[in-house]
Amino acid sequence: MLDLRIDNARIFDGHDFNDYRHLGIKGASITYLGNEAVPAARIIDASDRLLTPAFVDTHSHADFMVTHDDNDGGSSVSQGVGTLVVGNCGMSSVPETAPFPLIAFRSSDTNHNCRDHLRAVERGLSLNIGELLGHGTLRLSVMESARTPSQAEIASMCSRLREYLEAGWAGMSVGLNYPEAAGYSAQELHALCTVLAKFGKPLTCHIRDQGAGILQAMDEVIDISRDAGCPVLVSHLRPLSDRLDHLVPEMERRFDNNDHAHFDMYPYVAGCTTLSLVFQNAFQSVPKASAMFAGADVDAAIRNVCINSYDDIHVIQHANHDYTKKTIGEIALSLGEDAASVIQQVYLADPNCVCIFDNTSTQESVGRLIQHDRCLLGSDAWLYATNFRGACHPRNFGAFTGFLTRFVRNGPIDLVAGLRRITSSAADYFGLDAGHLAVGRRADIALFAMENLRENATFSEPCQLSTGMDGVWIAGQRVFGDNADEPQRPGVRLPVHRHAGEH
Repeated sequence: MLDLRIDNARIFDGHDFNDYRHLGIKGASITYLGNEAVPAARIIDASDRLLTPAFVDTHSHADFMVTHDDNDGGSSVSQGVGTLVVGNCGMSSVPETAPFPLIAFRSSDTNHNCRDHLRAVERGLSLNIGELLGHGTLRLSVMESARTPSQAEIASMCSRLREYLEAGWAGMSVGLNYPEAAGYSAQELHALCTVLAKFGKPLTCHIRDQGAGILQAMDEVIDISRDAGCPVLVSHLRPLSDRLDHLVPEMERRFDNNDHAHFDMYPYVAGCTTLSLVFQNAFQSVPKASAMFAGADVDAAIRNVCINSYDDIHVIQHANHDYTKKTIGEIALSLGEDAASVIQQVYLADPNCVCIFDNTSTQESVGRLIQHDRCLLGSDAWLYATNFRGACHPRNFGAFTGFLTRFVRNGPIDLVAGLRRITSSAADYFGLDAGHLAVGRRADIALFAMENLRENATFSEPCQLSTGMDGVWIAGQRVFGDNADEPQRPGVRLPVHRHAGEH
């Protein structure tokens, strides 16, 4: 007897809709797809609903958050997400070195070696994960400081990367404009990409420049990965200024002309990152108390990123809580000081502070790029519990619902193409055992009606759960929806299938 049978839904198997009327689950697996009403302990009539694989988020920073026992993952599961690809932008929870502050928020969030990490995730996770090895973390585990590595250090990095790929990591990520990548070389990246190529695994890239030099930054990683023979994915792609919209056709051509290249993005014109990264991009360094940047230079740098300058920069995480949920413009006004000076003071008071940068792109460029066939959906988000009420970017609670409502239901992307992009295409790109509904597969599924989906998170109220999901199951356990199972942690570190290109 089945544990659960879902009847009368339109079943999307990851590639297309099929003609089956019933899907059956026993334990953690799908054990029946067909038109016979096989006996089941529980039955759900899902008339007028879609039944799909749970969605795959290709760009998450929940490396540690997904392991926290008190985090039910509500920000993601309420959108239908069942799998997170973590370890992005060069930051990961392995190897054993100091953790990145951008992903480690608790004293218990510590990096481990491969064996101890695998033992830790066996305790259960709030969602499934696929893992990338962070290049910045890898570098710091080999070198004491970020600089140009020696040949011996490159060889050591390649050896460690090989170890993690053999243990089931899904690829490697780089964050080329983070301080941890300082001094990187084309030779270093090519050597690491050659290892990835032997496993058929991708390099995912937070490129060194998304401003005026975005095309050259894209060419750098596309060319290196092509020469080495590995796939490449450009992370959270979009031009960081309305003045750069004219470059979008050239950006698209990079993917049209390179079969090995893809990109991910989220459906918002606002970004979210650290102030340090903004200074690093503009000045290749950060302000110091003894050496502040000239006000006119800072003004120009901010105007190149945000249309409305300092009023578009919202502080959401800072050691001084008086600054949070305020713009740099508002803080400057309250202090009666020049905004160019204040933004540097805010950074110096907490070098790890995080801000939302609104109006860094235009709706036109986001809308055009997200339609491209090589685009995968990645939230670039953390993972929050259902009851979280802090400051954050609405992409944490709304990226997938926003994509489905604004670009599929009410937009130009076909339903099948849109669903495929967030299920099988995303999972298959990383070789993850997810994104498909078939007998023998894990029962990671989402049940919903497109017309009922609502993206409720806004910039003023970012922690509003998406609504419209009737149910989300991970490994056969209902983790979201009415009559959800008792709190549990059914997520696992997913098996990775090696691509045919491996040798």
